[in-house]
Amino acid sequence: VAARSALDDSTAAAAAPGGEWLRLLRNPVADELALDIELSEPADATVVVLDANGRRVLSSQLGALVAGPSTYRLDVSELPVGVYALRVDLTGGSSSARLFAVAR
Repeated sequence: VAARSALDDSTAAAAAPGGEWLRLLRNPVADELALDIELSEPADATVVVLDANGRRVLSSQLGALVAGPSTYRLDVSELPVGVYALRVDLTGGSSSARLFAVAR
């Protein structure tokens, strides 16, 4: 039940050290995952998607992000229906993670 609640709560922010946060704009998704990232200071960012077995199924370099809010879109159309973990890794070791579902 706890995992279901996390999936249904598409607007909850996940706090991370240094004031960074990550929010998914829709959950579940079909083809495109939209995410808001807000940084307290500039950083390089990488998005990693893991499947239910912990395997990396998608990775994308976002590059240098500026401080403040930004919205990014990630193509997940090639992923099978299921539950995934999305992690945003920043230079300096900070990261935020959220669960999301692909449903068609």
